[in-house]
Order: sequence, then C-alpha cells, then structure tokens
Amino acid sequence: MSKQSRHTDKGFTLLEVLIAVAIFAIGLLAVASMQTNATAGNSFAQRHTAATAVAQGALESVMALPSDNALFDTVTVAAPFDLDLATAAATLTVNGGTYTAALSITPNVPVINVATVAISLTGPGTPLGTPLVVTGFKRTS
Repeated sequence: MSKQSRHTDKGFTLLEVLIAVAIFAIGLLAVASMQTNATAGNSFAQRHTAATAVAQGALESVMALPSDNALFDTVTVAAPFDLDLATAAATLTVNGGTYTAALSITPNVPVINVATVAISLTGPGTPLGTPLVVTGFKRTS
C-alpha cells in the first residue's frame, strides 16, 4: 500500500476489536455477579422479614394475655410455644418456611411487677441458624 492509501483506510484492526470485546465481556460478568448477589440478598431479606413477623405475632399473643395470668408469675425458660393454635402442630409454615418458637418469661425483671417475655424463633430467615429473639415487658399484678 502506498502512504496515501494507508491514511484513507478506515475501521478497526482485529486486535482492537478483540480487546474491546474482552473489556465488554468483563463488564458483563461484573454486572451478572452483582445481579446474583442482589437476588440472594433480597431472598434473605424476605425470609428474615417473615421470621420477624412470626416472632412479633407470637410475642403479641403472649402480651395480650391478662396481667394476672399465672404464666407471668413463674420462671419459664425456652418452653415450646405453639405458633399455630388452629392445628395440632406447634410449628407454623409461612411462604414455604417452617418456624418453631420457644417462650421464656422472667417475672419481676427488670423491676417488681414487670415480667420480661422473650420469644426465640428458629427457621428460615434466622441468621446462621441462630434464633431470632424478640423481647417485651409485661406489667403484672
């Protein structure tokens, strides 16, 4: 080729195209990885939200008992708690996840005539298999 015709050639060399495609592919892999992580995070958040709602509902059902209930007068440690009173099973299934709960009550803590009530929930959405614990305080008589 003459010097004049080389300057009028337009386009990209094969090497330039290959480098551009490689850079583009690396970018797409990064986006795909971020999408996978976001999906996993959203899935865990959904399970954790369901677990929190179940635990809060269980705590509210205990807190709705009358303040003179004998349950609040004795120490209870990790007693099985029936999450589903409508069935014979003590577990509750929500969004495909099965939850179990335990009830702990400490009377006169933190002060006299106040009971500490804790629900420990296990099931999907509890981080690393540790129970999700919600705690409330019930005034007793």
